[in-house]
Order: sequence, then structure tokens, then C-alpha cells
Amino acid sequence: MKILLSLTSVFFLVFSLHAQNTGGAALEAAGAGGINGLVGGTATNAFQTMHAESVFKARGGDRLSYGTVKGSPFLNKEAVKGTLVLHDGNMLKDVLLQFDLYTNDIIATLEDGEEVFIDKIYYKEIIIPTDGKDAVLRRLDPEKPDILYEVLYQDEDMAFFKQRTVTLREGSNSGLAKVKPRFDKRTTYFIKQGKQKVEKVKLKEKDVLSKFKKREANTLKSYAKKNGIKLKKEKDFITLFTGVYSDAEVKE
Repeated sequence: MKILLSLTSVFFLVFSLHAQNTGGAALEAAGAGGINGLVGGTATNAFQTMHAESVFKARGGDRLSYGTVKGSPFLNKEAVKGTLVLHDGNMLKDVLLQFDLYTNDIIATLEDGEEVFIDKIYYKEIIIPTDGKDAVLRRLDPEKPDILYEVLYQDEDMAFFKQRTVTLREGSNSGLAKVKPRFDKRTTYFIKQGKQKVEKVKLKEKDVLSKFKKREANTLKSYAKKNGIKLKKEKDFITLFTGVYSDAEVKE
């Protein structure tokens, strides 16, 4: 992957897919002095340029009044600097991003404070720091192409990933007691092998290994036993898949 040094491919993408009649003046203004490099030398300027050409969907109306709901629907409390990776490997770095787990939307904040939705179809992955590490978000389920999942392990044949979701629990007012609406968070885990459908799994040895063919499951089980991996937590399965598939070809 490489940092985005030219916006030529982005402009081509925009005009090819959206077929907008923005005119030559718009392209000239957007690219003046910077078509071979980030305009003004910052990712945010490139971000704003693309936004002007509708690579990003403008937010319509005000955000849901989350202030009246207990808890937060976001991955992080505040917007953090993340990275947008295009399908050709080019990257836009240091873009202020928030991941709304309630709507599964990525929200970007521009330099002027404007908030925009990111159109996820244009990106191979979106990287957002959280809990001291990078959350790598990708669209992994062909049957749900608009949903972003968090990659935990992935190679050419298999992906182990999770989805953090938020549901809104309605408030109530019985007259005697008033309960505010609140956000409830939960995490669901998945495995996808080759062209097979995505399968939901529980973080339990028996359930996860049942998704693999017998020979492969035995290899995974033996590796876990040999290396003292308990296979009860997320990090255990990441360690297992990384250890087995980085050294051995056990898939049939």
C-alpha cells in the first residue's frame, strides 16, 4: 500500500461512476496546483476535494438526537485520525473519523467542521484506532455488502472477524418511574471460508472448530494444545489462526 500521491485515479472514479456534469472548471479548480500531489499537502484537503465531487455522501439533516440516550453508539467517544484505503492500495491518512455502530456508518469531519458520511463502496478498508490498536474495517459478506466488519485474522482462504453492534432500548415512563432510552452494545463473531457463506460462531473451541473440515480442525486443536492456547477469548483464536496458517498449509 502507498500514501495517496495523486488524485487522478480518484477523479476518474468519481466521473466514471457518478457521471456528474460538474464541468471542466470544477475539475480545474479542484486540481489546480495539486493534481500530482495532495492539494495543500494534507489528506484533509484531498478529502475535501473528493467530497466536492461526491465521493462522499453529504449528511442529510441532523444526526439522531443521541444526547437524550444513555450511553454512546460510537466506536470511540471522539473522532480520531484514521486511514481510508482505496481499492488500488492508495491511502488517505489522518482523516478524522467516527464509526457509528448503531447505523454502521463511517462519519468524517472536515476542516470546516462539516460532517459527512463516507460512501463505503469506494474503499477496500477503513482503519480506525481504538483501544490501543487499529480496527481494520472491511466489507466481508457478499450478501451484506454495505456492512463493515472488523478483521481479526484473514488470509486468502479464510477470514475470522467480528461485528460490534448497538441497539436502542426504548425508554419508559410509568408515572412512578422514568427510564431513559439507552444504547446496548454487543459483539458477534464470524468465520468465512473461501466462497462459502459467512457463518456466525461463538467463542468456544467446539463451535469454532466445527466450522472446519475434520483434518483441519484436528490440526488446529493439536496446535492449541501444544502451545497452551485455551480457545476461550478473541485473542486466543487470533493466536491460533496466525500460528497455524503462517507456517503450514493444512487446508484441503
